[in-house]
Amino acid sequence: MTTAPTAPGHGVLVGAVGVCRAERTALLLARLEALLGLAAGSLRIERTCPACGARDHGAPALAWAAEFRNHDDGPHPGGRLARVWDRLRGSRQDVPPALPAVSLSHTAEERPLTVLAWRAAGQGAVGVDVEDLDSPRTRRALEPGPDGRAVSDAVAFSAEQLAVWDGLPRHLAYAARVDAWCRAEALVKARGTGFATADPSAAQPRPGERVLPLTAAQVPGLPEAVRGVLVLAPSVR
Repeated sequence: MTTAPTAPGHGVLVGAVGVCRAERTALLLARLEALLGLAAGSLRIERTCPACGARDHGAPALAWAAEFRNHDDGPHPGGRLARVWDRLRGSRQDVPPALPAVSLSHTAEERPLTVLAWRAAGQGAVGVDVEDLDSPRTRRALEPGPDGRAVSDAVAFSAEQLAVWDGLPRHLAYAARVDAWCRAEALVKARGTGFATADPSAAQPRPGERVLPLTAAQVPGLPEAVRGVLVLAPSVR
């Protein structure tokens, strides 16, 4: 597991381990706690669907674990940090410091991988998506066939995008589709909408949104065949 900050105030944690998704996420959360100087087990990830209010799906957000919510008690680093915060505010109210924004992405099949992107509190929103070029699922959806078209072309990409990719060698056209898909996914994650309000082909960067490629060259620990996109956006309102 490696940490590869891409700029002050945000970073990407890569964890490639042979365990289930829940365990991979827990290991990355533990790594983030250490990075933030917090006690092990002090953070959890919660989800709330903006459409239906369900807690079993939706965008991930960091929250304090139940036993760490009272930050005025105990010797753990989270408690010390909150007490300093209280003194700066001139109050003894139990108001813990804000936690970073986070985004998660997972690959599956032969090479299960989880990536966690984080951005310091108050810096804005973050979204991340990664895809494995060698994954059969990704190939089925995004790799062009002999006719130059991929299964997902009609629903995932615009006519303008497809025109740009026409005539490219098959492997480059495939990589371009993967990059475009990751960008669309990362954008809607950073906006907190998913594809509920926009189809993939309509998810284009807006002013104030930074789109950063994630490859093995930019992110140590990311496998060569895995590529993705990190989006840094204004705070979700």
